[in-house]
Amino acid sequence: MGHVKGRTVIVTGASSNIGEATAAPTDVTDEVQVLRLFEAAIARFGRVDILINNAGIADHTPSDELSLERCCCAVIDTNLTSAFARSLSG
Repeated sequence: MGHVKGRTVIVTGASSNIGEATAAPTDVTDEVQVLRLFEAAIARFGRVDILINNAGIADHTPSDELSLERCCCAVIDTNLTSAFARSLSG
């Protein structure tokens, strides 16, 4: 952990367990919430040095039973699109 000492780190993926107990809630599929998260971190710490995109959905539903809404909106938005929300917004 010495490589992160003195650095500001944002870790996404806090819907359960330790993350849920220790992290501020941010919906990573909502660009406005992601921007607010970064703004708050920068206001408090002056910068963000490391981003760990850990948020994700693991859905074990068989493909032929998976709805388009769940697959394309929930899973892809959380697992892929959310990783780019901050960088795409400037």
